[in-house]
Amino acid sequence: MAMMTRFNQFFDIPADAAGDLPRITLIARQTLLLQGRQRLLLCQSERMVFATMCGRLFVDGEDLVVSFVDSGETCLCGKIDRISFLADEL
Repeated sequence: MAMMTRFNQFFDIPADAAGDLPRITLIARQTLLLQGRQRLLLCQSERMVFATMCGRLFVDGEDLVVSFVDSGETCLCGKIDRISFLADEL
């Protein structure tokens, strides 16, 4: 087991806070804040696809727009119908 993993477990640090894992905050199916993304793969008004450390993240809906982009952080607005992950194969 890696030293950082043992350190995080010993101090009970959540994995998403300790690494570059994605964190999703959804507000009323209208706003989605994604932290820990690597890049935007597809940007359409009905589907957005992001690359993350855990695989690809799909956001499906209507009138989707990127309202904010910062280093590793993205905010989407629109009617969000579905959020799903497709894990990368090892």
